[in-house]
Amino acid sequence: MFDLFEADILKKLRTDYFEKLEGEGGDCPCCNRFGKYNGYSITKTDAKFLVWLFINGDKDGWVHTPTQAPREFMRAKSFTNLRYWALIENHPNDNKDVKGSGLWRITNKGIKYMRGEMQLPKKAFVFDRTLVGFSEHQVYFSECFKEHFDLEQVMNSRFNRETI
Repeated sequence: MFDLFEADILKKLRTDYFEKLEGEGGDCPCCNRFGKYNGYSITKTDAKFLVWLFINGDKDGWVHTPTQAPREFMRAKSFTNLRYWALIENHPNDNKDVKGSGLWRITNKGIKYMRGEMQLPKKAFVFDRTLVGFSEHQVYFSECFKEHFDLEQVMNSRFNRETI
């Protein structure tokens, strides 16, 4: 019998699990939860949301998306992925009973990206809502309108630690 809490055993379990995450994904040895690094791109709908947010913000740029955003953006809520590139920000929420404030605004970086003044990494790699890294390939805002969301592409994305 081995001591699960022995440092070397935990280190080995952690290392093995992170190798699984970078490949096909796999189950956590502790909780059996499936995990994988998912690669997200800025979709056409996300790019349209960025423009909508820029146009519809109040004097400080905030928009209450649950009550103001068109259904097109609220169905999948993929626009929240824009935060991984720091293109939008969520207003701080003091109410512990709800997940978020529902208030979002475009950042200065988001405005620059939208105006075509800069490129961003094509993919953001995320695990458990935490940004892990970016792809090397860079894209301009206008290029986001050429692709549609593809769940299979997200699931088949490969994270390569060597490129971050």
